[in-house]
Amino acid sequence: YALEPPAGGAEGEEVEPPGDYTLWFDGASRSNPGPAAWGSVLRAGTGDPSGRLCFSGHGFMGEATNNEAEYTGLIRGLEMSGRLLVRGSRLLVRGDSKLALSQLAGRWQARDP
Repeated sequence: YALEPPAGGAEGEEVEPPGDYTLWFDGASRSNPGPAAWGSVLRAGTGDPSGRLCFSGHGFMGEATNNEAEYTGLIRGLEMSGRLLVRGSRLLVRGDSKLALSQLAGRWQARDP
C-alpha cells in the first residue's frame, strides 16, 4: 500500500504541530467480497477539505469485503495519524461507514474483535 506524506520530508520525519485535524477514510469492494481498495487523508483543521494536507494513503487489498476495506482505510489512517500528531492534538474522523464509525464511537459492539 502507499502512504504519502506531503512533499518536503520523509514519512514520519517531522510531527505536526498541536491543533485540530480531520481524518477522512473510505473503502470499497466491487462485489462483496471482491476486488477491494482503501484510502485515507489527514488534513489540518476540523472538517475543511481544503485544509493543509498532512498525508494521504491508499492501497489495493485483493479479495475483501466492503467492511474490511472500510476498516483498512480507517486503521491505516489512524496509524499514520498516531505517528504524525503530538499529544494535545484533536482528531475528527470522517467516513461513510456507519458500522466503522458507530463501533469507533462505542455505540455498536463488534461481533469479532
